[in-house]
Amino acid sequence: MVLGRELKLTERSPEMCSNTKFDYNSVANCAAIGVPDENSGEKVKLFVIKSDDSLTSDELLSWCRDYLTAYKVPKVCEFREELPMTPVGKILRKDLRQSEVVT
Repeated sequence: MVLGRELKLTERSPEMCSNTKFDYNSVANCAAIGVPDENSGEKVKLFVIKSDDSLTSDELLSWCRDYLTAYKVPKVCEFREELPMTPVGKILRKDLRQSEVVT
């Protein structure tokens, strides 16, 4: 048992997103965060900028199930027009987490 340190499911999200972004042509950019879940404590939520307007959430999650390890597969997918970014182009996951707390 690890005390004093919270286990974050989404510490592996950059790898998952880079795989999704570069391997799936309909995704222009994406970010994953952990959101509260009643059953497991935390689940992965994927934020996606589409490069193809016909892309659906079911199609993307199905692709993730086929190509990602089971624990890395997002449970929820949300499409956005843009993601919060730093001036150098890194995604601000803390801003995504804050937006989830507000909603």
